[in-house]
Amino acid sequence: MQKNLTLTISFWIASIFFSNHQSSGNSWITNFQAAGASASEIDMPFCYMQTSDGRTLDLTQLCGQKPQVIIADQTSDGDILTGRIINETQKIVHSIEVTYNVVGLDGKVIKSSSVNAEPSTLNPGQSGSFKVHTIIGDGKLRATSVNWKE
Repeated sequence: MQKNLTLTISFWIASIFFSNHQSSGNSWITNFQAAGASASEIDMPFCYMQTSDGRTLDLTQLCGQKPQVIIADQTSDGDILTGRIINETQKIVHSIEVTYNVVGLDGKVIKSSSVNAEPSTLNPGQSGSFKVHTIIGDGKLRATSVNWKE
């Protein structure tokens, strides 16, 4: 009886150990949870998933709260869209592109494109601007997102 109990407990402990290790390969982790390491100590995304084959997938869009380059304001006047962006990251960013949509009267996206922001490089806290001039007819112009490189 004691042999069966010991064997059962051993299998139970092994199953917990392997299930924890197996699931940790695909768990969501944020920098503040990573063994006390701060975001400045690790060059990892704010929120990520480590796959079993060692790849790191950036899940920041799902977790939110990532410092980013934001669209601070925008004004659409006919065929012209202007706006301002701000680098809220703690890093120098470059190759900044603002994505915009032309939206028809029915609310459907007619065209999606991007324009380079000026200046092309921003230090942390700095702002830049963008300007789009395109023929839209009866549609409306709207900036939707910012992409950049660190």
